[in-house]
Amino acid sequence: MIKIIAAGGDAGLEVYASNLSELFSDSALAMFNLITDTTGIKESIMQEISVKSNSLDGLIIAYLNELIFMFDAYGFIPKRFDFIELTENTVKVKAYGGKFDSSKSEKRLLIKAATYHDIFVKKINSGKWKLKVIFDI
Repeated sequence: MIKIIAAGGDAGLEVYASNLSELFSDSALAMFNLITDTTGIKESIMQEISVKSNSLDGLIIAYLNELIFMFDAYGFIPKRFDFIELTENTVKVKAYGGKFDSSKSEKRLLIKAATYHDIFVKKINSGKWKLKVIFDI
């Protein structure tokens, strides 16, 4: 389950997932749906992503910010993820997606970064994972 949240002049997400890989996948896909309509994006490009952090909070922020960088620098929009390694300190993933084309895809929010403001990443009492993340727009 994914909820879009407003935080002052910024936007964010609450994501609930049954495991850590689903949490990382769903948060990235939801973030890109805030940026543009991703339904027309084809899986024609593969990008490898590898980030590390000392905490799970830092890892999800670094992961989302790496994806934002790949969008800003190369126009890459992921549609599917194959996780090679995912721990509370490391994520290595193959992301499959395509290139953003402003003539074919609607522009929505310009997300600058995932932030530490109100970050929440935890396994909750139902055994599911919950993420709350705010984006600087």
